[in-house]
Amino acid sequence: MKFKKEDIDRIAHEIIIEKLVKKNKKYGDSIYDPKTIFNDIDDPEVLISVRLDDKMGRLSQLDKDSDKYDSELREIVGYLLLLINYRKNREPEKFEQEIPGLTEEVLKKVRFTTMHF
Repeated sequence: MKFKKEDIDRIAHEIIIEKLVKKNKKYGDSIYDPKTIFNDIDDPEVLISVRLDDKMGRLSQLDKDSDKYDSELREIVGYLLLLINYRKNREPEKFEQEIPGLTEEVLKKVRFTTMHF
């Protein structure tokens, strides 16, 4: 099967970015404004990394044919977008060189969004 740019754009927008925005509105911003009830970690990169570890662990336990597997994949991509966005804002010159196809429009959509799972 050949991938089409339109399909990737649709998946990125409808499945990943819209979910990020929806979850952020519903649950609040746990990456950039964490509740810190059980810990005092407030470093976004650490918080995202911990969530990615959890997601990867969960993914490794799931049947690849299940709907939950696909859901975990989408959530991992969402967290990776948040991590890229955070790192890009911290060191913009580095990311403009490393990821030339990563548009500012995409990053604006995830700039203040967070996934809560």
